[in-house]
Amino acid sequence: MAFPPLGIAVTQTSPTFRHDLLELGLASENRKRAPLGSVFGTSLSRATVLPSGWRSSVAVALSHYARAMFRVFVLLGLVLVAGLGTGLTSLAGLALAGFFLACSILVHELGHVAAYRLLGGSMAPGIAVAKGMRCHLVRRGLPPWRDLLVAAAGPLAPGFLVPFLVPFLWVAPLTCGAWLAIALGHALCALWPVGDGVTIWGAVAQLSRRRRAARSDASPRSLL
Repeated sequence: MAFPPLGIAVTQTSPTFRHDLLELGLASENRKRAPLGSVFGTSLSRATVLPSGWRSSVAVALSHYARAMFRVFVLLGLVLVAGLGTGLTSLAGLALAGFFLACSILVHELGHVAAYRLLGGSMAPGIAVAKGMRCHLVRRGLPPWRDLLVAAAGPLAPGFLVPFLVPFLWVAPLTCGAWLAIALGHALCALWPVGDGVTIWGAVAQLSRRRRAARSDASPRSLL
């Protein structure tokens, strides 16, 4: 099975065929009919094709990822209510931390989507894939600089919201500090050669090779 616009293909004889289909967004799992399955059932991998235009793409991706995380937000809400109702501030704080983490994942992925649309083109093919809190964007490769910026946009996106927290710093310092710590964690994770870091370091290596090749071509050559 192939999807030429993205340059991806999956071999049907591969033992990981089903897993590859879901990871690449070439298929979605169907939910089995079961009591309370829509809220408490096993997380399913679902994919949706991004529309044209960055605003529409961000809106569709936000809706898609948020629906996948719905049960997580419900659970965190129940824990928060239980913590506040019983006076267990530590439990309520844990729920808030989980809420911030889930929101930061949404912001992270929306950063990728917006950057891809702005740098890759309004019609560039892309697929938003989500399974619970595990969300990612399947897209085509871009020139090194653009690939680098699209990959970095996700980890840096939570940090873009930090300035908006300044007015609330004295009112809710712990809340602002929690978001700042999470945003910093996203940014630092981009430095590791895992996930987005693979794309970032791959683009850096490609740019470095091109720079060395350009210097080699520009160096004077002997006429002997």
